[in-house]
Amino acid sequence: MAASKGERMSDVVDVSAEQVRVRAALERQLQALESLVDRFEEALMGIPHAAHSEIWRGEAHRLYVAAVESLGRDLASADMLIRSAVSHTRRAVSVMADRVG
Repeated sequence: MAASKGERMSDVVDVSAEQVRVRAALERQLQALESLVDRFEEALMGIPHAAHSEIWRGEAHRLYVAAVESLGRDLASADMLIRSAVSHTRRAVSVMADRVG
């Protein structure tokens, strides 16, 4: 049995309302991700220049430098992934904005 015009209109309203909810969720996600980008930038700037440290000597210095360099690489990788998520989320928000307005 074919759906009535009223039922089809209700389906359109339901889909539109869901798209509005999705867009709002994506916008919240984008704000959270952008906040993380700022926090990672601060963390990356806060990494000490381990090679020039005089805190440690010998093997302890070598291990300290290796640990700080590893931390820097890990933070930089995470930063890159978060920036990618920001880019993808912006694109998704844009697509939803085109659909919903």
